[in-house]
This record gives sequence, structure tokens and C-alpha cells, in this order.
Amino acid sequence: MKSLDWRTLATRVALIVAAAAAPTAFPLSQMGIGSLHQLALELILPGALFLAAGFLFLRISGRHKAVRLLVRGGAAGAVATLALEAVRYSGFNLGFMPGNLPELMGVLLLDRFALGPSTASTLAGFAYHFWNGACFGIIFALFKGRLSK
Repeated sequence: MKSLDWRTLATRVALIVAAAAAPTAFPLSQMGIGSLHQLALELILPGALFLAAGFLFLRISGRHKAVRLLVRGGAAGAVATLALEAVRYSGFNLGFMPGNLPELMGVLLLDRFALGPSTASTLAGFAYHFWNGACFGIIFALFKGRLSK
């Protein structure tokens, strides 16, 4: 039986926790834990910075499989979000969906709920939506993939 590599396990768990920050923020804001604007500053941005630092650390340390795992997972999640948006946005425009979730996330992110959407809030909402997709892809890749050299 192969012994457990605690360093790899710790790396995997830390990266999963960092990637989970963004997808967790919106539900937390809906539960009243904090505004999405506040959680973006306290949870989403630090998580993204930690992921970026982890990516750079893995790249510098020559762990190329782990780097490819993060890149491919993030890309797969973003592409899956694009496919989701093709269905969701069409359904919204045809009246099958009650609201435009990325637009809502944008006004909440930029703290403009009372003012309504703007171009900046819509772009921020879609950026957050695609970042969530990329994070889900990274989480899945980290659960299923190998981090070894």
C-alpha cells in the first residue's frame, strides 16, 4: 500500500479551499452572512490571490502536471459556463427564466442594488459567473487529478 503524501494532500486541500471561496460567496450573501460586495473583498479576492500564488509556486517548483491540472480544470469550468449561458441566456430572453442571475450578481458585487444594473455591474456579474465556473472546474480537477510531477 502506498503511503499518504501529506504535502500533496495539504496542497490539494488548500487549493480546493481557495477555489471554493468564489462559489461560496453568493450563497453566503443570500443567507445574510454579508453583502456580496463585502464578501468579494474578504473572500473572493483573497481566494483568487491564493490560487494565483499557488499556481505560481507550483510552476516555479516544476510541478508541471499540477499546473496543467489547474489550467485545464479552470478552462473546462469556464467553457462549461459558456455552454450553460447559451441555454440560460436564451431561456431568459424567451421568458422561460425569471431573472438574469449574472446581472443580479453584478449589482450585488458592485453594491448597486437600489440603483439597478449598469454596464460595469453586468460585466462584473458575468466575470464573477465565469470565475465561479472556472473555480468549479478547478475543484473537480483537484479532486480527480494527480498533483505529482
